[in-house]
Amino acid sequence: MTRLRRFLLCLLLLALAGGRGQAALFGGEDKAFEAAEKSFSVGVWDRAEREFAQFVEKYPKSEGRAAAISFQAQALFQQQKFAAVVTLLNAHQAEAGKLADEFLYWIGTAEFQNTNYPGAAAAFGKLAQEFRESPRRLAGAVGEAAARAKLSEWVTVVTLLQTPDSAFRQTSPSLGNSELYTRGLLLLAEAQLAQNHFAETEAALQEIRAELTPELDWRRRQLLCRAKLGAGQTEAAELESAGLLTAAAGTARADWLAESVAFRADLQERLGRRDQAMATLRSNLNATAPVTHQRDALARITALALASGQLAVATATLETFVRQFSNSPAADLALLTLGEVYLKQAVATPDTNRLAAALAGFERLITVFSNSPYVGKAQLNRGWCYWIAGRYGESGVAFQAAAAGLPPSADQAVARFKLADALFAQKDFGRALENYRAVLPLVSNWPPVSAALKTPVLYQSLRASLELTNLVAAETAMRGILESDPSSAEASGGVLLVAQGWADARQPAKAQELFREFGQVFPDSALRAEVELLAAQLAEQQAAGTNAVVAYDDWLARFPTNSPLRAQAEFARAMAEARVGDETNALAHLTNFVAQFPTHEPLVARAQYWVATYYFNQRQYQPAETSYKLLFQKWPQSELALEALMMAGRAAMAWSAYGNACEYFTNLSSNPNCPDELKAKALFGYGGALLRWPAADTNKLANVEEARRVFNHIVQKYPTNQQTALAWGEIGNCSFQLATEDGSYYATASNAYQQAIASPLASAAVRGQAKVGLGLTLEKLAELKPAGEKTAFLVLARDNYLDVALENGTAADLFWQKRAGLEALRVMEALGDWCAMEKLCGLLRDWLPLSRVSFEATRERARKLCGNQANPGI
Repeated sequence: MTRLRRFLLCLLLLALAGGRGQAALFGGEDKAFEAAEKSFSVGVWDRAEREFAQFVEKYPKSEGRAAAISFQAQALFQQQKFAAVVTLLNAHQAEAGKLADEFLYWIGTAEFQNTNYPGAAAAFGKLAQEFRESPRRLAGAVGEAAARAKLSEWVTVVTLLQTPDSAFRQTSPSLGNSELYTRGLLLLAEAQLAQNHFAETEAALQEIRAELTPELDWRRRQLLCRAKLGAGQTEAAELESAGLLTAAAGTARADWLAESVAFRADLQERLGRRDQAMATLRSNLNATAPVTHQRDALARITALALASGQLAVATATLETFVRQFSNSPAADLALLTLGEVYLKQAVATPDTNRLAAALAGFERLITVFSNSPYVGKAQLNRGWCYWIAGRYGESGVAFQAAAAGLPPSADQAVARFKLADALFAQKDFGRALENYRAVLPLVSNWPPVSAALKTPVLYQSLRASLELTNLVAAETAMRGILESDPSSAEASGGVLLVAQGWADARQPAKAQELFREFGQVFPDSALRAEVELLAAQLAEQQAAGTNAVVAYDDWLARFPTNSPLRAQAEFARAMAEARVGDETNALAHLTNFVAQFPTHEPLVARAQYWVATYYFNQRQYQPAETSYKLLFQKWPQSELALEALMMAGRAAMAWSAYGNACEYFTNLSSNPNCPDELKAKALFGYGGALLRWPAADTNKLANVEEARRVFNHIVQKYPTNQQTALAWGEIGNCSFQLATEDGSYYATASNAYQQAIASPLASAAVRGQAKVGLGLTLEKLAELKPAGEKTAFLVLARDNYLDVALENGTAADLFWQKRAGLEALRVMEALGDWCAMEKLCGLLRDWLPLSRVSFEATRERARKLCGNQANPGI
């Protein structure tokens, strides 16, 4: 839609070339008019405005009064006083006389620039319909269509520009090849494309006969490419996109050229031409391309190269970019991605040089791009580099920085876990235990991560507690493992460790109780198989490498196939293989286990869940989805069944099968046996799927509205659920999106964000995000207000940002604190509040040391401007 704004500005430039319709004047009246007109002609707009206003007041009966009012309005327009233009011309419309069409033209133009598109459409429409002989009629017709386009009234736009008896189509043949007429045809094509009328889009473009400027040629070609792609003519679109690149280059617009490059590469990728797509994307790896397109090109080239097995190509592309454009803002992503490639290579084949190169890349990113959104991830990878090298102290520092800098996520949970490991390795058991305990709440929203980390976290908590001689805490951790993962090596090993701990503490009764749980081994016992299976489980804890698997293999070889414990032994062997890293055999054995023991619950469901989770962790999301779905269908009574259906939805989301995801989440949320906690999560997932459903597949705005309805259902049905605060925030986000088409939604967005902020269930992150959303909404509302009311809304926006930025202690969320601080600084700058900016920069610099350099620079600039405010004469 920004092109429509540029388009109307072009109309203005064309209009300024027209005549002014000055009447004959005499004496002092003539001199006053001439003086004002001279000020206008040299572009001293405030002076011209004042002088024409004085003329109108001094000569109320002058024949040049209407012309003076018109000039005064244009001078106001040039000063961007759009509301004043409308007020002035409306007040004097009865005096316009022969300039009535000019008055309407400038009213429409001012309303458009002031984003009052209904008002603009009304003024332009009246001009086009009532002044058939006016030289402004074509501008009125096209202007009304542009305003209707801003309102997404695409059907009306087509009617205005295509109907034979419309003002646009009745244009004089002499104007048929004009730039203004051409822009109308481009607007018609855009309206047809917005309605997926692809053939009609091309027909509108074929009407263009005028010689096009580079800008208009680019617009024509872009619309043509999009129409062909929409019609399924991908090959034709790709061929046409070559001309799009040429046209973009002719405009000298780096952003258009980069956009065209990315579009052409996307077409080539759709056609399976990965090498061509990578070659095209390299055109965006230069200093003139916008940073977002540089980053996109890096990410896509790397992904395409790795998908094609061209590791060397991916590495070379990243190395070349870092070397040639070391100071580019996009170099942060290049450094991160290149470092991760090096790190993976160093892990796959131990290589100290690769490890050193990876570490150097991460450290450079952190140092040079301290404000980058990738700093947290770089710190996490830096921690892994030090950990692999056995430098635990340095790894702990990096993991701590990552845990503090990353948003709530799986990466943040891993960073916290590895920080605890680093502290444990340094024998700082108290702080290690504290950080282990902090991990599990972080992963509660990511079941696959929770499944992978819960047992190791509890086991390490047990070990740290034993080192601190806190046996009660150790046994609590042990019970947690027995409850959640009883067949694991950590479970049996934990029982043994805690039993030994009680024995070392000279509390034999406690130790005996645990040893009895362990089982008394007697060669002639009917429980021999069970006891020896327990011994095998202990061997798994004590043995290294594949020895534990061998112990289970030995048990399976010596006991009959009809043993009631065989299923447990088979399951335990497969899980042991998984834990020693032999996931290929684990996958095969657990798949066979499901086929061989389909009625052996709960192990069969756990086996199926592991298989599904394996595919999920391998990012093979389609088989993961199928496996989770099978678990629910075959073992619906399993305690994992409903969770599996939830994970099927998340797997479907991961490979963009949003329709499938919606089906799983809605089935789960409508299941009468589903706990409310899981229902709320399923509804939240459903809302998320609707928001991510591509616009090309469905009606995007309809999805946003439906998602808003779903999130509303969560807050009404489950007001005490943890998802409620999140849902309020999403209601705000949905309403904010819908407000781009209907400004009335801003009030709904504002209310939702305030509900999220006030919710006792809201985390610091939820409150921070909601306050930032509320601030952005207030800024949008400010844009819709008259000039005199804007400041009050901006002040409210600033205060919401400051609520987050200035929050201290555990209630603060660093990510949103930083985001809010940056937004507050931006609004302060818009308000010209330089002294407050200086002080805020000082606080943020101290609280967010990773961004110290950026805040210090902003602070210095604000300090100078603050000094100028205090001493305006200097």
